[in-house]
Amino acid sequence: MTINKINPVVKTSFLIIIFYLLFIISRTFRIAPSIISMLMPFGILFLKKGYSVIYSVVLIILINISGFVVESIGIFLLFMVPVLIYNTFQKKVVRHSLITIFSVTSFFIMYYFFGYLLHDFFLRNNLTWLLLLLYIVFANLYGFLLNRLKKEIENFVKKEEYK
Repeated sequence: MTINKINPVVKTSFLIIIFYLLFIISRTFRIAPSIISMLMPFGILFLKKGYSVIYSVVLIILINISGFVVESIGIFLLFMVPVLIYNTFQKKVVRHSLITIFSVTSFFIMYYFFGYLLHDFFLRNNLTWLLLLLYIVFANLYGFLLNRLKKEIENFVKKEEYK
């Protein structure tokens, strides 16, 4: 049975449970917590547009309730929003311009509220602009890279089914 034949509500709930448990386990045992946080939007690519928004909101609420408030805001603003935009819009110009606009907005929101968490080296040498430019490039490539990872996993699973 392929993942595309499953009821979308069931698929959304399974993805929420899997990624939430993965997040909590990685935080509890300190096993690659930053990498797991970056992979949280991966479930969006397996869902349709409406269900991907539900996935994002419910997952962030669960993480927030668990006590990881700063992480939930950062995951949503810095990782989930670009992937949601990438998954929603098909025209490249619209997609990348919206990702850039929301990336700048998200970066400045995070910088305004949590800028004190940055290393002093970036604050003293005025390198936050470099961080912003690197994040804009990352945000524009992030959805493509996750989509490529999804296709590689699907190809691997198809090859294993025929063996």
